[in-house]
Amino acid sequence: MLRAKKGEMMRKIALIAGAVALSAGLITSVAFASSPVVAGSYTITDLGQGGRGGGPLYADGSIGGGGSFSYGNGQNVGSIQGTSWTNNNDGTATLCFTDTATKGELLFPSPSCFVLPASGTPVVIPSATGGETLVRINLE
Repeated sequence: MLRAKKGEMMRKIALIAGAVALSAGLITSVAFASSPVVAGSYTITDLGQGGRGGGPLYADGSIGGGGSFSYGNGQNVGSIQGTSWTNNNDGTATLCFTDTATKGELLFPSPSCFVLPASGTPVVIPSATGGETLVRINLE
């Protein structure tokens, strides 16, 4: 029972840390940016242990926002930063990220690019940790 409560507490801490990191990244990019043209947005939420994040997709091919990850019952923790994206003009977009481990192992080899559905609606796809991830990409 104590082990279950400790695991739940670690999960809550990871969620809060991810939300704070994402908020700080969005506030910083908005405060210091020269109003780049937004071409869309993305959100990624792992439906188990894994990661979550999101932000704007800029018309110049850069990505704002970011995210965090935690898997292996908290043995692997870190941050995710978007680097670039392209609209594939076929209902998908390619988003590229780097990840940095603050504890344990990386979530994926860094840098990595992922071809993801860009339907504007939430879509469940297989995740890097063997579970499922909810992805939503809106293109203007």
